[in-house]
Amino acid sequence: MTVDIAAPAGMFVWADAHCDTNAMAEAGMARGILLAPGCLFSPNQLPSTRTRINISAMAPETFAFLASAIQAGAKGKTVRTG
Repeated sequence: MTVDIAAPAGMFVWADAHCDTNAMAEAGMARGILLAPGCLFSPNQLPSTRTRINISAMAPETFAFLASAIQAGAKGKTVRTG
């Protein structure tokens, strides 16, 4: 994951997960983790590898989920929902 840190303050960072963030968001939702895939912020809602992450209020299990989802995506595997 590549994280963009452009602003010195804020609640969100943008990151390139190098995998399908729509699939990652669906898998997260199945675990009660809400993610914002990049397509939500595109006028055409095109698929994206980028995601917006809320860093001001992130539960510890979200970090573990992101790590496993990114590893699965890097290996070309589908992120598991269960």
